[in-house]
Amino acid sequence: MKVARVALVVALGVIAGVWIRFPGGPVCWLAALIVIMPLAWWLGGQCMAFFLLALGIANLSGHWYQQTFPHTALVGKSWLAKGCINTFPHSTAQGSSFGFVLLNKRATLGVPAKIFLRSYDPSFVARAGDCWQLMLRVRRASGHSNPGGTDRALWLYRERYTATGYVRASPLNKPLATVCCDHSLLRLRASIASKLFQAMPDGPAAGVINGITVGVRVGITPSVWSLFRGTGTSHLLAISGLHIALIASFLWWAGRALLRFMPALSRRFSYEHCGGYLAILGALGYAALAGFAIPTVRAAGLVVCAVLLRVHCRSSPALQVLSFMLICTLLVAPRAILAPGLWLSYFAVFVLVRSAGPDANTRIGLIRGIRRLMYLLSVGIRTQFFLWVSLSLPTIFMFGQYSLVAPFANLLLTPLFVFIVLPLALLGTVAVIIAPKAGELILAQTVRLLELTLEGLALLAQPDWSVWYPSMPGLGAIALIAVGLALLLAPAPVRQVFLGSLLVAIGLLWQPAPNTASVRVTVYDVGQGTAALIRTARHVVLIDTGPRWPGGDAGRQTIVPALRAIGVNHLDAVIISHGDADHSGGLAAVLDDIGTDIVLGPPALDYPGTSAVCRRGMKWTWDGVEFVVLHPAKHAGWSDNNASCVIAVRAENETLLFPGDIEFTAEQVLAAREKLSNTSAVLVPHHGSKSSSSERFAAATSPRYAIYTTGEGNRWGFPRAVVQKRWRASGACELNTAYTGAIELVVKDGEGVQLTSLHRYRWRRPWAVRPVTRAPCGYRAGL
Repeated sequence: MKVARVALVVALGVIAGVWIRFPGGPVCWLAALIVIMPLAWWLGGQCMAFFLLALGIANLSGHWYQQTFPHTALVGKSWLAKGCINTFPHSTAQGSSFGFVLLNKRATLGVPAKIFLRSYDPSFVARAGDCWQLMLRVRRASGHSNPGGTDRALWLYRERYTATGYVRASPLNKPLATVCCDHSLLRLRASIASKLFQAMPDGPAAGVINGITVGVRVGITPSVWSLFRGTGTSHLLAISGLHIALIASFLWWAGRALLRFMPALSRRFSYEHCGGYLAILGALGYAALAGFAIPTVRAAGLVVCAVLLRVHCRSSPALQVLSFMLICTLLVAPRAILAPGLWLSYFAVFVLVRSAGPDANTRIGLIRGIRRLMYLLSVGIRTQFFLWVSLSLPTIFMFGQYSLVAPFANLLLTPLFVFIVLPLALLGTVAVIIAPKAGELILAQTVRLLELTLEGLALLAQPDWSVWYPSMPGLGAIALIAVGLALLLAPAPVRQVFLGSLLVAIGLLWQPAPNTASVRVTVYDVGQGTAALIRTARHVVLIDTGPRWPGGDAGRQTIVPALRAIGVNHLDAVIISHGDADHSGGLAAVLDDIGTDIVLGPPALDYPGTSAVCRRGMKWTWDGVEFVVLHPAKHAGWSDNNASCVIAVRAENETLLFPGDIEFTAEQVLAAREKLSNTSAVLVPHHGSKSSSSERFAAATSPRYAIYTTGEGNRWGFPRAVVQKRWRASGACELNTAYTGAIELVVKDGEGVQLTSLHRYRWRRPWAVRPVTRAPCGYRAGL
């Protein structure tokens, strides 16, 4: 059986095990595997056996993950833990975040073994590999769940964190003298990274050099990440094939040269053996220094296989070696299938192998001078074109953008990185350890060269058209792109480059079906805050922009990626209901990255971009949908919360109410003054605080859906039990973004308001991070 076929079967088995929950616990599955595997091999052959093996391993991984969640007795309570920091801490002026592994790794009695922590004390010095006794407060691993952007719960599952939390200020917090052998490599990498930072001048280039030498990328600023991603060159920041192949090639030739100058060794070792084994040691050593990330493991594994085959005078097609590495990766770490690095890494190498063509090495030794350079240039252009087209779909799915300058940027930057920047950076790293002064000199020149490179990338990324933010392709577009890629990457007799590229282009440009609903409302999961998107046939309005927190905000993390995922690159209006940070914290990011024509806010909103003050009586109609400002009236002397801008969106005799943070006083006025009886959905005022949601207001609106926008386990206990009781008494079905993720409602002609999506329950998420409870309001999970 071909190895490639086995790799495909294993990948399908892992996907099935990750996305579909099968009954039974870990013990049952382990016993079933032992019994079923031989039977499957006998009845169904190798395909069935490998499929069941992969499926069982992936399902076991999910079951074990769910069984190691923290016990309810620990959630929200302070407890003392001893453990070691197992990641490189990401530090800011507001604190630091890091992974924490308990010294007693067994997750007994509901104590999680691996926790992702945050410290809000800037004086707390967290170093990779150090062991601490800390006072913690934890909760079950989860994260905001929204369309587009990064799914934090998915990242936590992939990295095996079963709890998140923060470090509490306590006199019991202290470092431990314990040294954990498991983190020896981590401490070595941290020590080298510290020496590199001390030897280099401050700046964005220093973080890049640490990232490409020892894999410590916490120093790479968001602007640099954005620059590399926008030019399609972010793969250069991940230690992968280019980096490890360079080291292996250098050591290969160094080993061969060593035998020429040491005749005694040549009697025991051949040139191939000496160079090959030295290349293997270099590849594995560099992979270890980079922390054995997925692209690094793949590259090192390919180097080891290729060298062993050559040393032992064996040959094997590149695709078979690549397939073997994929099988090993998925069976050892099935969660790796959720990592963008795995898809991009293996698929990019597959494209490179396919794009080489049968004539890649034909007569290259006979070509001299300019003809040789032109040949190499044509190979580079063809390779970049194949990569640019073939990686379009995974790039859009994973990052929500597509660089139009990527082929040109890679054609210029890749040789510069491989042959100049990376060798200088590695030489400087070795020199800093052996001869610090010489290392500082080399690194200073490398930093200068890298800064010039960043300036060149900035020029490439400067035009507005350099990065394209398309909407996520539908199923029809994905099918068309898949057919195009199959034609593009097919073997030479069947390959159709023009037709394949044309189909890919048509699929990428395929616009989604027009919005047939009168109104489509998406209430985003932004934690303790509010953000809701209103879409009519041709207009888009954002109500509130979510909170901000130390080191970030919901605008850049959630709203901007979600808007770009549906193809929204400009807003017709942004309405801020309340000036507090939980409603307006992401406004600056939304205005910078998306932009809008109008910013409407309450009188207390002190923001330079505000173009109008929200007053009762304001109304406008877009595409047959009426937007009405119900509150506040001018010169009424309202308190800060009661002065919130209350918006009613009316379509097809249905009303959607967005009341901000109003309290009892404003609610009584609204209930007496406005006709609220036809309200279909309400964002519960003030996130479910007991100072809001009076009985009269709940009874006056009597909505079909009452939506709470809260953070899971928030310290205020929102929504309060008394508030929930009032809304249930009004006949409303309650939804909470903390547990449902993003919520989507639509209003259609003659069908009223319908609940169409609870993002946390969607089947596109792995079963281990989907809620185990039944979805509320009769919602049925979909894609």
